[in-house]
Order: sequence, then C-alpha cells, then structure tokens
Amino acid sequence: MFSDIELNIIAVSAFAAVLAGFVQRVSGFAFGIVFLSILPYILPYGEAVVISKMLLLIVSVSTAFIYRKDVNWSMAKIIILSLCVFDFIGIFVLTQIDLSNFKCYLGLFLALLGCYALFFKKNFSFQPSHKLSVAFGSITGFCSGLFGVGGPFLAMYLSNSNLGKNVYYATMQCSVFVVMFFDVVMRISHGFATEQALKITVLALPCAFIGTMLGTVLFRRLDSVFIGRLVNVIMIINGLNMFFKT
Repeated sequence: MFSDIELNIIAVSAFAAVLAGFVQRVSGFAFGIVFLSILPYILPYGEAVVISKMLLLIVSVSTAFIYRKDVNWSMAKIIILSLCVFDFIGIFVLTQIDLSNFKCYLGLFLALLGCYALFFKKNFSFQPSHKLSVAFGSITGFCSGLFGVGGPFLAMYLSNSNLGKNVYYATMQCSVFVVMFFDVVMRISHGFATEQALKITVLALPCAFIGTMLGTVLFRRLDSVFIGRLVNVIMIINGLNMFFKT
C-alpha cells in the first residue's frame, strides 16, 4: 500500500511531524509553520499543506476536547466564524493562481512572519473586542487558506488579551480544531488531497502524536520563550532559503 512512496519522503515527513507536534504542544500553535518549513522541499506546496492540515485536525481533536470547559466562547464563536469565511476565500484564491512559484511566496511569507514574531510581537497588547476578534480571525483564516499557516496572528491576539494561560490555550485549540475541519473538507473538495497525501498523512500521524507527547512531558522543563525564538529563527532561515532557491 505504501511501497510507491519514496523512503526519503517518508523519513522527512516523519521528522517534520514529530517536530511540528512537539512545538504545537509547547506553544499552542505553529504546527503548520514548522511542518511547512520542511515538507515543501520534497513535495509540491499544495500537497504539503493538505497533509499539514489533516495531521493538525486529528492531533487537535483530543486537545480541544480536554480543554473545552476553559474556552472563552464569546470570543471563540466570532473568531471561528471569521476563520471559516476567510479560510474559504484564501482557498478560493489559491485555486485561481499559478502554483509553480508558490514555494517562493511561501518562503518570503515565512521569513517575514518569523521576523515579525521575533522582533515585534512583544510590543503589542490588546483589549479584547468583537471588532478585533473579527479582524484577527479574518487575517488568520485568509493566511491559513492561502499559505497554510496563520496561527501566529491568532496566537498573538489571544496571548496578549489577558485571558489567562488555560483560557488562551483552550480558545486557541478549539478555534483551530473547528477551522481545520472546515479547511480539510474544502481542500478535499477542491482536489488537493491526492492519494499520496492521504498515505503520507497516515504514515506521519503516529509521529505527530509522538511529538505531542514529548511536548507534554518536556513542557515544564523547557523555556518556552527560548523555544519560540528558536522556531522563529528556523522559520526565517528556511523561508529565505526557499525564497532564494526557487
């Protein structure tokens, strides 16, 4: 069943899934960032994104269920609606453009996102409101649909809104789960979920859970600030490399 997939693709996908699952558990987001900083080197962009989305959907099920009681639903329902609407728009735009050079665009986007998170995120604070929830939900949804990553924008808003650690994490994970379900259905309907993408998802899924478990075990022992900075640096380096090598 899996003999037609090259060994190097399996190995790189497994490594990316472990690393992405680990970072997702520690930070509450960044699965797509980490995964898509690696996989587009060996697979087409659209295929890499749909694998990332399917993995994150399955991984986020248990997290969303466990933390469901801490969700700030007054914020989450507005964010989720905005996420789904603009995720659809992002996917629609994706189907209308030439994907041959999209690795270049993705690389530039990742580099800029990494620079922003590394140097400017700490300077922001927010007073939660319906308008801000719509704004950040829309930006996150559009970037998620078009580029496959958008979590840092939503994480920036929620983590700087004085919600408390558990409420931030729960609201983030619940929003991610709902929009990932919507996103995966949309990508399957648009033909992005190839047979190879489905096979790689099945193979990489246990690795994503291993990464999540490692993140859970090591969460209290590691400096999350250091991990966040390391992720941003890796994202910048990978993004620039993808941009200039395209």
